[in-house]
Parts: sequence; structure tokens; C-alpha cells
Amino acid sequence: MSKSKKAAVAVAIVLLALIAFYLLFLVVWQYFSDLKGPGRTDGVLDSSKGEFEADPEIESPLKFSRGAFKIAFITDIQDVYPLNDTTKAFIIEVLKRERPDLVVLGGDNCVADYTDLPEGKNKDLSYEEKEVLTEKVKNLAIKELCDLFVAQKVYFTLVFGNHDHEQGMDDDHLLKLYQKYGGKYCLAYDPAPELTGTATHNLTIKDSAGKKDVFNLWMFDSNEYEGGGDGAVCADQVDWYVKKNKLLAEKSGGVLPSFTFQHIVDHNVMDAIFYRAPSFAGNIGRRTSDAVYWNFLKRYGNFNGFVHELVCCGYYDHGMHDALKESGKVLACFSGHDHICNYITNVGGIDYINTAACTFHSYNELFLVGCRIIELNESDLSAYATRNVFLTDYAKEEGCIVNLLGDITQKEAIRAERHRKMLGKLNGEGY
Repeated sequence: MSKSKKAAVAVAIVLLALIAFYLLFLVVWQYFSDLKGPGRTDGVLDSSKGEFEADPEIESPLKFSRGAFKIAFITDIQDVYPLNDTTKAFIIEVLKRERPDLVVLGGDNCVADYTDLPEGKNKDLSYEEKEVLTEKVKNLAIKELCDLFVAQKVYFTLVFGNHDHEQGMDDDHLLKLYQKYGGKYCLAYDPAPELTGTATHNLTIKDSAGKKDVFNLWMFDSNEYEGGGDGAVCADQVDWYVKKNKLLAEKSGGVLPSFTFQHIVDHNVMDAIFYRAPSFAGNIGRRTSDAVYWNFLKRYGNFNGFVHELVCCGYYDHGMHDALKESGKVLACFSGHDHICNYITNVGGIDYINTAACTFHSYNELFLVGCRIIELNESDLSAYATRNVFLTDYAKEEGCIVNLLGDITQKEAIRAERHRKMLGKLNGEGY
């Protein structure tokens, strides 16, 4: 056999071995993904035995003011204690400049761990000592975050994300801390603790006269890892939504137009943004329970914004999207979770809107760090306006507090803004 033939055979053997290894990897990965259950990581402070009772229904103080209502959606702060100074300064600037009527925290709001404290760095801590320090650091961290809204006298509510409880205190405990330190400005509550997750609730908005409810805000816990992928709004929560929606309609003389907020986006958004893959072998790791696969090839004409990671959507479809469509008056569903995705797309007449992370502690793309402003006009509640407030919008200003704290300079902000605009021209993404 000639040298060239031997070389060709050797190359073929190597290629076949690599293919076999790759296929074996896929099989093993798929097997363990399918074994992955709800995956709840109960912390040292765990109330899963049901020690918390239902919160009473609150009388929502939200109302239109001079025909307008403004929401600031801030998601994936995902910071420890103390909160990053630049993140804190940016949020304060948003509150002062935008004057929102309500702030919605979109999940993964606080990931403070007992190791943030000097005494928590001791490797020989007992279980009980960790529990004490967890209680201490979570109180400190959540108070620091709540103080931002209380100081500006701004109402806020929240949904939980998949990382909120992972540091040793479950979401039921966390909710009580937000309520404690937010006082009257915290509107988050848990009217049905028997439901999957924590603090699935709603808040109505009254007209400018304060006489009747004219709009509704739904907050859903999208839970955590489930099956072979990320969490979703579960069937019992969907049932709660359907029943609650009917009760509101009876009380208000018709179905109220509404928004929904949840951490992890429903997987029905995937076909609007990505092309399907023929099989798992053509995928880079995203599928849902109905064995539909997607690759990273994007359907650019179907969305506005930036999609810089494969969307980590809900693994199961528990009927949420269909229930929202049936109500006929859900204008948009807002989500976070995917830190470097900031887009708007439409599925079945409902806008699905993801907002990039407002963080310096977790992964980000500097040109996308920020929050989302959502505006309603009382004269036409069948429509809304939304826009991004990026960190760079403020940091590019001479002497602005957010460019003086070490995370971003004025020059870096200007470069990041140019980068965002250039990407829009080069690859079809942008606004």
C-alpha cells in the first residue's frame, strides 16, 4: 500500500473515531439530561414543608397619573453583598430620571452567599453556622436592594429566577425579606402558596381617577430546571391564571388588557427566533420536551434586537402560551434569564420581549447592560411603548456617577455604544 493510501486510511480511521466519540457523547449527554428532574436545591433555610401561609390579596395602589403609567423592568442583577457600586448607581439614576410608577425585578435578583461575609470564609463552618450567616447576609443584601426603591418612594414587585434560592435560603423566605425591607413599597405577595413556585400574583392598575381597574400585571414564577432543560410556568399556575382572569373580568366588566412578567421565556418563542435542527446531532444543546430541536441559525426577519446566546427557554409547554392567547388581551410577555439577549418578537399575536442583564457580577455584554422602560397611555390600552435604557446612555455623559466607579469609563461607554450600532448594521440585529 502506498504512503498516500496509508495516510488516507489513517485519516479516515481518525475521523471515524472522532465521529463515534461525538455520537457516544451525544447519547450520554441526552441520557443524563432526560434523567434531570425538577432539580430543586433546597437551602439550609428551607420552607418546602409548607410553613408559610397565603398572603392576603392586596389592594393595588397602582394607578395612571395624567393618563400615563411607566414601568421599569430590571432583571438579572444577580449580585452579591455588597451590591456593585456601578449597578447601584445606575438603578438610582434610572429611578431619578425616568420616575417609574413601578419597578419589576425580573428574577435572579440577589445571589448573596454567606461567603460574602468575612466570617463566612472559614472552611470549617458547621451546618448551623452556615445557616446563621446565610440569614445574616440575605437580610443585608435584600435590604440594600430594597433601600434603593424605598429611598425614591417607588413601588416595586418581583418574580424569582432559577438562581435566587441557590445560596441557602428558599424563595418563600426571600419573599418575606423583600416584604420586610420594602415595606409598603413592596407589592410582591404570594396569594396561593400551594402553586408551584413562589409569589405568582397579579397587580391591577386603576384609571387616573382611581375609580376602576383598567389594566393588569401578571407575575409568574417560571421555576427552575425541569426535565432536560430550563423551567417554565407550570400547569397549576396556568389554571390559577385562567380562573383569576375570569374573576377579574367579572369584576371589571370585561377582560383587562395585561402584561406578564416571568424570568424564563416560554419555549414557544423558539420557532420565531431560530431555525429548527433536523435532529439532536444538528443541535448545540437546545431542545424541548416534545423532541423539537433548534440550532443557532437565527430568523433575522422575525425579531428586533440582539440574540447573542441560544435562548434558554422552558423545557416543557404546560399550556401557558395557549392560555394567554385565549384571553385575547395579553399585549406582551416580558422575561430575562438570557443575559446577552435583548429582543422583541411576536408569537400568535403576543409580543415576547427579553431584556438583557443589569449586572456586573455575572456575565454580560457591556453594550447591552441596562433595563427596559414600558409605557402605557390610558387613552389607548390596546397598545404600549417600550425602549431600553442602557448603562452606556448615562456613562457616556461627562462626569456621570456611573462612569466614575471603576467598571466603565466615559470612553468605554462611547465605544460600547458604537459597537452596538455597528453590530446592527453588520449582522441585521439592532433596533
